[in-house]
Amino acid sequence: MKKSIKNISSIKLGEKFLFRFIALFLSIILWLVVTYSINPNYQKEFTSLEISYENMEGFDDKYTIMNDIDRKVDVTIRGKRNDVIALDYSDVRPYIDFTGVDQNTKTLDVNVKPLHSKFSILSVSNPSIEVDIDKNIRKKVKIIIHQIGETGDKNWVEFIPKTEFVEVSGAKSEVEKIEEVAAIVDVADVKDGNTYNYVLELVSKNPEQGTPDVSISQKDVDITTVMYTEKKVGIVPVFEGKPSGDFGVVKYEAKPDKVMLTGPVKVLEKMENILSKPVDVSVYNEIKTVVLPLSFEEDIVDMMGGNQTVNLEMFFDKKVEKVLKFNTKDIKIENIPEGKLVKALYPEELEFDISGYSDKVESLEPKDLYVTIDIPDNFDGSKELFYSYGIKNTSSSEHVSVKKHEADTKVKLEMVDE
Repeated sequence: MKKSIKNISSIKLGEKFLFRFIALFLSIILWLVVTYSINPNYQKEFTSLEISYENMEGFDDKYTIMNDIDRKVDVTIRGKRNDVIALDYSDVRPYIDFTGVDQNTKTLDVNVKPLHSKFSILSVSNPSIEVDIDKNIRKKVKIIIHQIGETGDKNWVEFIPKTEFVEVSGAKSEVEKIEEVAAIVDVADVKDGNTYNYVLELVSKNPEQGTPDVSISQKDVDITTVMYTEKKVGIVPVFEGKPSGDFGVVKYEAKPDKVMLTGPVKVLEKMENILSKPVDVSVYNEIKTVVLPLSFEEDIVDMMGGNQTVNLEMFFDKKVEKVLKFNTKDIKIENIPEGKLVKALYPEELEFDISGYSDKVESLEPKDLYVTIDIPDNFDGSKELFYSYGIKNTSSSEHVSVKKHEADTKVKLEMVDE
């Protein structure tokens, strides 16, 4: 009887444990059902999110992305409804990591910043982006000046830029498109010696490709203009040394006697003659023809089409001396007072020492001389007066010296009333 009661008690205890386990299990199931019915799994698409670039330090200095990249993507997130709804657009951050990216990289992966583990990334609309990356280079390019318009007067213009070269930088493929960096100058608007500012233009090797997308170290340049012209000038030989004996150069003829020069307007407008390089005459005493090099300033850019010599024929003569006697009655008297007459001049003759080369001196006669007296306003009728003298014909006076034979250069003049 006692044994039956004990067995019954064991059975009841086992049933209680089973009932409790079933109740707990049902409670968990009920909790899960209630929980998932109230806050189920949920997914949401975040559209047009901006892709950020990371780890780009130094990338822009070395490389250029040649193609356009769409930096907008859509990202779909999954998680509990309440958690997903609580997410803000700023919480979902797509990005591209530029670590190790160079000109050989063809695609860039779009990643999303890690969220809490309770979220998962279901999709990214454009997870891989194709790129064309080019290496950046720098290149010095000469400024080319293009002239338009007309200068007139047979002038031409030299352009002197303040900066001769500019530096162009950018993607290699773009830099290599450049034909030149140009400045366009209308010469009709410029004046000699002035400085003007001109915009620089990038000129492409293939105009159909448009202007190369590069950076340039300067966008304009100061240019100074120098006007050039042509002018004929005479030739003046330069002699050095002294011919042997009493000889000297009395005449020379240059063939041609003028040369055409091309040079800056400001230089040529002041130039009437051009000098030769020195010719040594110490070894000559007769007619001699030499090839004479011409000397000209560095600014002269052209002479007779490049010919820089002329033929110079030199004529030599011996120096001689003689004395000419001049009758004072032949003196020219100026400013004779009104109502007065010249009564007498003393002495009756003046002597002059003539020296020079024989072809000039030997042909001179007294009639070739002039002597002039200018009567002063305070002349009282009798006084010694200074006179001036020389050779009438200037061509005859070349290489000829005329001196008063005596130290006294006065004559006594007496005047009377008419």
